[in-house]
Amino acid sequence: MARAWLLMCIASLISFNTLSVKIHLDGTQKQVLLKKIELISAVIYALSLIVLIKSNLDLYSVGLASSISSMSTVCMFIAIGYKDKIKQAISNFKFKNFKNTFREVFPLFKRTIFVWVSGYIFWNSFNIISLRVMGVVYTGQIGLTISLFRAGLNVSLSIVIGQMTAYAKLISSGSEEIARKSFVKYLAISSLILVSGYSLFTILYHMSYLGEFGSKLLPIGELKYITIFFLFTFIATALNNYVRCFKIEPFVTLSAFNAFATSLAFYYSLLYSSSGFTYVVLVSLVVCCWSFYIFVDKIKGSNE
Repeated sequence: MARAWLLMCIASLISFNTLSVKIHLDGTQKQVLLKKIELISAVIYALSLIVLIKSNLDLYSVGLASSISSMSTVCMFIAIGYKDKIKQAISNFKFKNFKNTFREVFPLFKRTIFVWVSGYIFWNSFNIISLRVMGVVYTGQIGLTISLFRAGLNVSLSIVIGQMTAYAKLISSGSEEIARKSFVKYLAISSLILVSGYSLFTILYHMSYLGEFGSKLLPIGELKYITIFFLFTFIATALNNYVRCFKIEPFVTLSAFNAFATSLAFYYSLLYSSSGFTYVVLVSLVVCCWSFYIFVDKIKGSNE
């Protein structure tokens, strides 16, 4: 157990070191490319986890799958041209210059960095906590299930986020109402796709069409909680990204609450509930309502 826990920590460290590139892509309006990379990484994680579990690697399956997924992300960053930038940054590195530059830009990026770190804690807490509390079998099941549902989430989000540059241009030119109507339309389309995908998956699982693969997932009774959790997360994420088109980042407190409250809710759900997501769903509902409040408040402010 100790070695598997250490491997999971190492995998998390690799993933954490990709945050700087993700922040750069997000900050330079390349969210579509970022979501494509995250989608591919999620699929690689799911496939790796299936193979490793079938190979009877038990406790090491989650950590190895996370490491493979993180390394694939690094390879994709290199493939899109960040290799030379990383080499140049390393070769030209001087601590004094770095210190001065960091002091200069940190006030501009500190909110984005905090939000990304909170997101990292949010998505990685499930595997880490379940491995510590429930052991390898449940961790493998929850890791694979979340990966599959997150892949669907990223596909649907890419439909909405792919229009964010257009929304930002419309908003900056004073056509916020046109941008909002377009956003609502694409949000409705992507929501329908997401619900349809989750429903089809649940039906196939319930009718035992998934075969042996279904035994690697969480029980059917827990899928309803996970589905609701991902639907709330999808709506909140889409709303937050639209608000960011106003060139603001008002989600620091919300992100911190989401990361730590979700982790605690998941931990106590494992201890005191029949499903690990019972209390997590409640937190995601609060986060979704909070995001909607910020969205409405910003819309009202832009029309005044």
